[in-house]
Amino acid sequence: MSELWDLIQHSGRGIELTEKIPNPQEKELLANMMNRCDELVQYARERRVKLLIDAEHHCFQPAIDNFVLALQRKHNQDFPYIYQTFQCYKKEALELLALDKERALRENWKFAAKLVRGAYMEYERDEAIKHGYPDPIHRSLDMTHATYNKAVDMLLNSPDVSVLIATHNQASVIHGIWGMIERGIPPDTERIAFAQLYGDDQQSLIVTVADNRCIFLSLYHFYSFLLIPPFCFYCCFNFSSSN
Repeated sequence: MSELWDLIQHSGRGIELTEKIPNPQEKELLANMMNRCDELVQYARERRVKLLIDAEHHCFQPAIDNFVLALQRKHNQDFPYIYQTFQCYKKEALELLALDKERALRENWKFAAKLVRGAYMEYERDEAIKHGYPDPIHRSLDMTHATYNKAVDMLLNSPDVSVLIATHNQASVIHGIWGMIERGIPPDTERIAFAQLYGDDQQSLIVTVADNRCIFLSLYHFYSFLLIPPFCFYCCFNFSSSN
């Protein structure tokens, strides 16, 4: 990426474009951030721990995507250590998912994705109106549901892809389970897992886990995770005889 910035800067063309590239101080900050990310991933690799990189606001997402792509290219050669997050309430979600999956296949590294619906709908629509660009969010909840389930199907159809089906939506959980059954994918297949978010409410942990179907999934040998903010600890439940 730094080589591309240098090329644009020295081309003398597109004043608006050259003004938007990072200055030397910003390039140094970006390089330092990538170095810290590499150190974190190396620490995880030594312990065979997977890292889920979360998604953010629409305006930040291209930068996050570029960083995650660089990390995946470097560290996902033999094992899916790095997961990219795809927000399925966005109109471009399926296109981006297919593009990234195809790129990983072409470049011969392990693609891994976390599928979510999204959490910034009102903010994104307000920002689109404020800045005069098209609303990036689906017009209806049903369109978001359909996109999410299509994304699940796309990844279940790809045997070399890892996916974390991160949702509280019962219909999507069932869709994922039936999708695995119909394709003959065993429930204890490590490349496919389910996850729910443990919130800040006052319920006990075990009640929240049961309410979010983690234990139910685990009893039937599906990989099931509970994501605990704000530090995002990941509790894995799988009660199969081999674990």
